[in-house]
Amino acid sequence: MTRKATCISLEDSYFLRVLPEVGEQALNEGMGANINERIAFLLGIPCFSHVPRNVLMPVAGNMISKTYKLGEYLTKAGDEPDGLFLIIKG
Repeated sequence: MTRKATCISLEDSYFLRVLPEVGEQALNEGMGANINERIAFLLGIPCFSHVPRNVLMPVAGNMISKTYKLGEYLTKAGDEPDGLFLIIKG
């Protein structure tokens, strides 16, 4: 399955991306590599707010951060999905 839409940043934006597989890189990047900050962020999102911390731990450990500049593509139509994007700012 490929993406059906293109998403472009309309302002400088900061995202967290949840990758489909755990990797050493994901554990060492973004949000100061602080897993507790990532879990707190997830708990602030309504669909994650009642999920136990121990269940969120692997999700939080599988997140990387990325800043997108104005006009930069996040995804393009036809791309293979490679994770879930969570908007922090923008």
